[in-house]
Amino acid sequence: MSRQTYWVVLVSRFPVGEPRAIGFSPLRIRADALPNQAGQFCLRTIWLSLDPLCAGRMRDGPSYAAPVARCAVMEAALCVR
Repeated sequence: MSRQTYWVVLVSRFPVGEPRAIGFSPLRIRADALPNQAGQFCLRTIWLSLDPLCAGRMRDGPSYAAPVARCAVMEAALCVR
């Protein structure tokens, strides 16, 4: 059985000011086959937060966090309980 993994990818820079197009999103979901690799395990993400830090990283201007490159995967923190 083939399983999928999903990536949130930045495809364009976040707009300056208010977005003009309805439904505009600089992010896209990319799906890939999940490889079976010995000695590794898979976690299922139940929910993912998109917070103000992510919006700052989608811009190309000065910020306290480095911008994400176009077509790169958006990074997120993992909290395991």
